[in-house]
Amino acid sequence: MKKKFYSLLAIVVAMFCSSLAIAQDRLWFLNTTHFPTVYTFYAINKDGSGAEPAMRFPSGYAGHDYGRFPFHLMQASDGVLYGVSMGGGEHGLGAIFKITGEKASNIYNFTTGNAQSITEGKDGFLYGVGKRSHSSGFIFRIKPDGSEYQETLFSQYAFEPSELMTTGTGEIVGVTPYIIYKFKPDISGIQTIHTFEKATGIQGQGNLIQGNDGYLYGITTRGGNFNYGVIYKISPSGEGYQVILHFNNVNGRYPVRGLVQNNSGNLFGVTPQGGTHKSGVIFTLRPDGSGFQKLYEYTEDFNSGSAGSLKLDNEGNLYADTRSPARILKINIANRTITDLPLPAGVQQLTNFNLFRAVAP
Repeated sequence: MKKKFYSLLAIVVAMFCSSLAIAQDRLWFLNTTHFPTVYTFYAINKDGSGAEPAMRFPSGYAGHDYGRFPFHLMQASDGVLYGVSMGGGEHGLGAIFKITGEKASNIYNFTTGNAQSITEGKDGFLYGVGKRSHSSGFIFRIKPDGSEYQETLFSQYAFEPSELMTTGTGEIVGVTPYIIYKFKPDISGIQTIHTFEKATGIQGQGNLIQGNDGYLYGITTRGGNFNYGVIYKISPSGEGYQVILHFNNVNGRYPVRGLVQNNSGNLFGVTPQGGTHKSGVIFTLRPDGSGFQKLYEYTEDFNSGSAGSLKLDNEGNLYADTRSPARILKINIANRTITDLPLPAGVQQLTNFNLFRAVAP
């Protein structure tokens, strides 16, 4: 039974975990090898050079005390990388780990469920969400040294992987397939600020971002005029929900990862399906929904659903990963040139179906 459970969990990680982050001025990605299944973080320079394995997570029973099945990674303001794993650790439910230089260590072992994201609040605490069952989840916070752990049950709606983000006022917001919600930094006062509806987008996914105009921007995987998902904006208070783009298959369909925004205010995103070759699209548009353009269309060489996450660096370059074949594309936004970064020998499959969120230095 336990062997079957871990096999299933490995499949879940391959579907929902992410593989690309910008941290410590390098690109970090997660590679999966099989037989046996091992997840390995690699760090490379932003031109594709200097690749080196930074951390390995074995599957099965034998593994490090910082867990197995890594699910999320981000860089905090102290420059340290923090992440969560879905299995392993002291209780078999995963752990919060950190990477300092070449050393990885465990700072907390979960006891009630599997954590699925982690982010930093304005108060210096780490915040995240987790899942206990198909119909309930939990929200947690903890200090970076592993002290003052708190969690609260979040059981009103089915809980799926979701990143949290901190607004300019310090409140924390998140999304589930059914709602957008917010809560106070002490993880009290959970409040629904929007309930998704089919006509204007259902099955909320990915991370929210707060745009330069103060609005929150996000995506849904389904719903909208063509039932292929939408891009929406909403105020942090929950007022003014507005669809700014309906996906129609030609411009992409079924987005599952959130957007990024550059200093000029333009939004960028990716879909894993749709477009000319049905394999996905990288696109840009303005916050009012105008000016939609395709930056890149995935060809038949990519398996449908392989298009992964987008990251934006301080120099204005986009990085996009694909799961199969394993590739990282570098897109210069200013001149629209695209470079295929070389990956180390032995990288077989990037695990990419939910965004790492890292703070670029």
